[in-house]
This record gives sequence, structure tokens and C-alpha cells, in this order.
Amino acid sequence: MGVSQVSLWHHANEVIVQFADSGPGLRDPERVFDPFYTTKPVGKGTGLGLSATYGVIQDHKGQIPATTAPKADHI
Repeated sequence: MGVSQVSLWHHANEVIVQFADSGPGLRDPERVFDPFYTTKPVGKGTGLGLSATYGVIQDHKGQIPATTAPKADHI
């Protein structure tokens, strides 16, 4: 069973939201915001969710980086 964690804090004039999970990590973190990029099988996803989110965040002068880390025993 996987674990997800959401953290939220305020720093200076910014709101920071961090999402983490105990999954296997990102295979191609540099591509996750590309339109139509998906790790799901054909017919199971369009790969537009993170791309659309990226656009909204950019429109509001925000940043949305994606990183991956070696799998730990917990998050």
C-alpha cells in the first residue's frame, strides 16, 4: 500500500505546497509536464493533467518543479 503526503506552508510572499509519495519515482522527471506524456498504457490516460496544471501555475507567476528521489522506507 502506498503513502501520500501533502505539506503546505507560507514563506515570505509565497505559498508552498509539496506533494510526496512512496511510489517508485519518476522515470523521466524532465518530461512530466510535456503535453501527452503519460506512463499509463495506451487508452488509459491522455497525459494532459500535469501539462494543464503547469500552464495555470505559470500564468499565475508560480513554479511547479518535479523531482524524484531514491525510494526510502517512508516519506
